[in-house]
Amino acid sequence: RTAIYSFAETPQGELLVAAKDGVWRIAHGRASELTIPESIWPATTSSVVSGPGGEVWLGHRQDLYRWEQGELRWQIRVELELFLLAVGRVGSVWYGHGRGAAHWKPGQLPRDLELKAGHVRALAEAPEGGWWVGTAVNGLHHWRDGAATPVTTTNGLASNRILALTHDREGTLWVGTDGGGFSSFSRGQLTTYGMEHGLTYFDVLSVAEESAGSVWLGIFGGGLCVGQDG
Repeated sequence: RTAIYSFAETPQGELLVAAKDGVWRIAHGRASELTIPESIWPATTSSVVSGPGGEVWLGHRQDLYRWEQGELRWQIRVELELFLLAVGRVGSVWYGHGRGAAHWKPGQLPRDLELKAGHVRALAEAPEGGWWVGTAVNGLHHWRDGAATPVTTTNGLASNRILALTHDREGTLWVGTDGGGFSSFSRGQLTTYGMEHGLTYFDVLSVAEESAGSVWLGIFGGGLCVGQDG
């Protein structure tokens, strides 16, 4: 058994899996471990994510890779360890690190967000522009045009300890938290849900929308729940 951190499907229908013991490629029902080129780090991998065009990116400690033509190709080494990745609509790669978040685009230098929020745990591109940034202890921040607007428990957020973010097709932002349940944010309205609303536990580790439009919540020790806004 091993811990699975994240996974993404390649344009060829293969699955790349970031696990505690390395990076694995699953194709035609068989799994094989991948060699990580240019790496000076041990096996642990932070994140693997697919972009809007189907491209797959992988973060390994301080190194960023792209999956191209059946192999990992090294792109850049950044200053701080990558804890998570997200890919924007214009091709930029966003990543969270121990002091905040940054973004990088091929051919340019990485740029840190002007955001003093500490450890970033979740990122989601906002349909209206900018990015939502979820932090370990400082709540949620909407970063746009160089400025950040905080949303915290003072505004009705379930908890300031953010674990997961996603937007559904209607534009609602779903926020999974550590110890507070989850919140939905739509048209300026913030609504919070807990065990009294049907959650099996208060820690919401992951949030994802499926093809039919339902939003699924992965609960620590409590399996899966279906979230319904309102």
